[in-house]
Amino acid sequence: MGFIRFILIVVIIYYVLKLLVRWLFPLLIVRMADKMKDKMDNQQQYQKKHEGEITIDKSNIENETPREKKDKVGEYIDFEEIE
Repeated sequence: MGFIRFILIVVIIYYVLKLLVRWLFPLLIVRMADKMKDKMDNQQQYQKKHEGEITIDKSNIENETPREKKDKVGEYIDFEEIE
């Protein structure tokens, strides 16, 4: 009798979880998609610029060492002219 009761409880728990996942999973996915959409909208609104507006971000340029600035221009090659 104990084994049949155990199997019955396991089957009931399985079907209850199956129904909960069927109802809750789509709600969770929709909620996550809404959060991501809101986050993207806020990020896009922050970066939105008006036509003709110019912005210069100097924070990256000022923090570079002189060596890094040279590398962006091109590779320096030391050579001697032969006459």
